[in-house]
Amino acid sequence: MIHKILATILGLLFLLFAAFQYNDPDPQLWITIYAVAALISFAFAQGTRYKLLYLLGLLACIGGAVFFWPPEWHGVGLDPNFKYEVEHARESLGLVIVGGVLLYYYLFSKS
Repeated sequence: MIHKILATILGLLFLLFAAFQYNDPDPQLWITIYAVAALISFAFAQGTRYKLLYLLGLLACIGGAVFFWPPEWHGVGLDPNFKYEVEHARESLGLVIVGGVLLYYYLFSKS
């Protein structure tokens, strides 16, 4: 019962995250990522389990988080591209959140 409630709350949060991406520099990608995470959450809440999907999604999130993480953080505030580094860091952390939720779904799915 707790998994159903938590997955529903997470699904609603992911929909909210998707809505916040409207003004993002690349909204199509991030709205899609958060909308898919919301759909997966609602499916989990309804009792549908896709262990392979959770695992593949988790691996994709880890790869994406590593890809988007800014390579250098020294000189914060001095780099004219700093706002892009912050944007990439936020995107990486968003993928970490989605990946953490997928890991939770994977671990609490019965085989």
